[in-house]
Amino acid sequence: PWAGALGDRMDRRHVLIASDLTAAVAFVGIAFAHSLPLLAALAGVSAVAEAPFAPSSQAFLVMLVPEDRRTWATATRASSASAGMLMGGVLGGLIVSAFGGTVAFLLNASSFVLSATLVSQIKGRYRAAPSAETRDRGVFEGFRLVLARPALLLTLVTISVSLLGNGLVNVAEYPLFSSLGGGSAAYGAAVSGFALGGFISGR
Repeated sequence: PWAGALGDRMDRRHVLIASDLTAAVAFVGIAFAHSLPLLAALAGVSAVAEAPFAPSSQAFLVMLVPEDRRTWATATRASSASAGMLMGGVLGGLIVSAFGGTVAFLLNASSFVLSATLVSQIKGRYRAAPSAETRDRGVFEGFRLVLARPALLLTLVTISVSLLGNGLVNVAEYPLFSSLGGGSAAYGAAVSGFALGGFISGR
């Protein structure tokens, strides 16, 4: 709830920049972490830091793009994200194989800094204007709306189950590739295959 609320209550451009830079710091820490509890804690920090980015960027896109171009912009954003995962999977696997995980995580951190730099080039204020017709009913109003509509509730449950399954698979994928004789490059290629499907569907 708080991740979406940040973009509704603050300047969305600032939320995106802060999200990127905080995630970058977390990944620099991950690059040099040699303790499993510390690694897990920093991964948690990065997840929390990245959480506001998606809802704020989606709402930011609506503020930037005229309505007649919005469908195109949304599809382009989705396919671009998949293209980034596609390239990141291949490059990440090769970099880990050639230079190790530390270099890969540092490059990942630098990608967040680059993202923040690009967003900072967009000038202006992008804070949602409060509606004069309705009062703010709090962060959990969205939950009440979803729970009251069967189609939205079914969508929420379905996505939640899907994410749970993805989380279990993500943890198991790399050990599986290792047991089959593959390494980081093979794992990166598999991630890229997943991203390729997202890129095609986005286009």
